[in-house]
Amino acid sequence: MKIKVKLSIMMIAIVAIVAGGIAIIELQQASGIALSLSKQKTMYLARQTAQYWDGRLNGYINVLQTLSNIFNFYEEIPVADRCQQFEDNLNGVFEDMPDFVRMATIWKPDTIDGQDARNIGRIGSIPRLKSPVNAFV
Repeated sequence: MKIKVKLSIMMIAIVAIVAGGIAIIELQQASGIALSLSKQKTMYLARQTAQYWDGRLNGYINVLQTLSNIFNFYEEIPVADRCQQFEDNLNGVFEDMPDFVRMATIWKPDTIDGQDARNIGRIGSIPRLKSPVNAFV
């Protein structure tokens, strides 16, 4: 083989090796940059989603704390109006926050106004149980 052909093949091989090496280095750098940007975007979206849900959850907790504070002062409400006022408060929450699907309060018998017998059969009331055992049957 002539020297010209040998030199041409060697030059082509050297250029191919250098080009391949540069391509591999560039590919690794681009891959690292893309991976870093993907991680940053994912963390940003995760933080935004967490803040959104944290805000919604805190909003619900604030509503429940407010209701708890209102219910704390039940002794200052006239006995005849307690049940109706508490029901109005709960209905007001549903009107203001339609995202609430269901909410209930549980009171010991005759705790609110001592007039549970009068409210049996009313919407939201349950029949009085004869004994705690019946509650689980």
